[in-house]
Parts: sequence; C-alpha cells; structure tokens
Amino acid sequence: MEKLSNGENMDESPCAAVYGCADCLMEDACDLELAMMRPLFNHSFEDIQREDEWSGPHGFLFEPMTYPTKPELSQQFLDAANQLADAIVNKDVADYTLVYPTMFLYRHSIELILKCAMGGDADGHKLDQLADTFARRCKAQYGQEVPAWITTRLKEIAKVDPNSTAFRYAENWDAKSKRKAPLDDEFHVDLHHLRRSMAVLHTALSRVIGKLRRQENTRSPDGGAGA
Repeated sequence: MEKLSNGENMDESPCAAVYGCADCLMEDACDLELAMMRPLFNHSFEDIQREDEWSGPHGFLFEPMTYPTKPELSQQFLDAANQLADAIVNKDVADYTLVYPTMFLYRHSIELILKCAMGGDADGHKLDQLADTFARRCKAQYGQEVPAWITTRLKEIAKVDPNSTAFRYAENWDAKSKRKAPLDDEFHVDLHHLRRSMAVLHTALSRVIGKLRRQENTRSPDGGAGA
C-alpha cells in the first residue's frame, strides 16, 4: 500500500477519491502529491534559467521588470482569444467547448484598451457607460466625434454583457429580481466576424492611445508646451 510523505495511507486519506484515480491523473503517487502540495508561486529563481522563450522550463515570471503596460496587457488578452479561435478553426477543439472563455477574453481586451484610450483612469466594467465617457472626452480633448461604429459596437457588447459577468459566469445581475440570473437571450456569434471585429476595434482604440502619447511627448515637464 502506497503512502504519502506524511505517512498517511493513500486509500485512507480524506482525498481517497482523488488518489483512487491517480492512475488517470499522474504517472505515480509522487507526481500526484507534488500536484497537490507543491506551492504554485515559487520565489526561488535558480531553477528557471533558460536560453530563450522557446526552451524550458516553461512558466510565468512575475517581477517588476516584466510587468506589462495596460495596452500590452490588453494585447495579451486579445492574443489569447485569438489562440482559442485558432484552435477552433484548426479543429483542435469543438467551438461549443470554448464559448465563454473566448468571448470573455475578447471583451476584456476591449475593456482594457478602451480604458487606456481614456488615460487609464476610468473605472468600472460597464461598457455602455465607458463608451459614453470616451465619446465625451474625445469631444472635449480633441474636438472630434467618436466614429459611430465604435460606440455602437461597444454598446452592442454591453447589451449582452453589461457588467463583465455574462461571459465570466454565464449570468447577469437582474435588477428587477435583485439576483443573478442566467442569460435568457438566444443569438449566434460568427467566429470569423468576431475575430475581425475585435481586431478592428482594438486597433482603432490603440491609435487613440498613440495620439495621447504623442501629445504627452510634446509637453514640457511643467505641463507647458515643449520647445
């Protein structure tokens, strides 16, 4: 009878149901115990050195020098959504198994880049309100109207997922009943159209960020115009 490092018998452990299917999870009990007991967040960097990003060990490094900017973070979510879309198109996985993760990643990437386009100081998850705020700021700061298709697209997404919960939890807050409720609408999203639309919207909002940065670079440290 195999034992854990703490001397506990496998089949007598409170997690016996998990240990019972160890054969289908890990090669041996040691691997299973590591999966259960080893900390996820490692503060020792001695064993993670590698030649490049394609060689092992593969993992995620969190440290100040590698923290992404908000636009970069938005791009990461967009890239992740595109990776899922690619897996579906390549028939690596059935489309219905990745509905909510794909939609959430696209929505979140757009929310992040929209907030960046407003200087990064916008709060909340309501895309319709963020869209209105964005339109007001563009009018006040640049004297320009936001193209109608941008606000229309943002509010279209907000109608289905107003608070960034529909695609995360498959539910929205019902103001009438004062409780969370599952989505009750019926609609279809074309994957190719979704990907193209999110790419165009993300690019348009990214250009606004570029304009903001150019404006900042033309100003002196004291806020006046640069030479």
